[in-house]
Amino acid sequence: MDSFAAEVDTLDGAAATSHDREVSVTVVEKESNLSVDLRSVFETATRYGMVAFDGDAASNKAELHFKPADVVFDGDYDV
Repeated sequence: MDSFAAEVDTLDGAAATSHDREVSVTVVEKESNLSVDLRSVFETATRYGMVAFDGDAASNKAELHFKPADVVFDGDYDV
């Protein structure tokens, strides 16, 4: 998870924080943009086997929470 967070931190407009059981990702676009482009975050998550399990988005900001896919698909949401 730390490697995933470190790579997300290199993406334009993105910041990641690695926690014990998840990684929170915030993406902020320019105020003039009316949408948030999350493709690079999801492409990175796919390479690391991470899936978004929670989050919210507004017009130019999104915050997502990622966990390893095997944890989420096993139904162990509290891990």
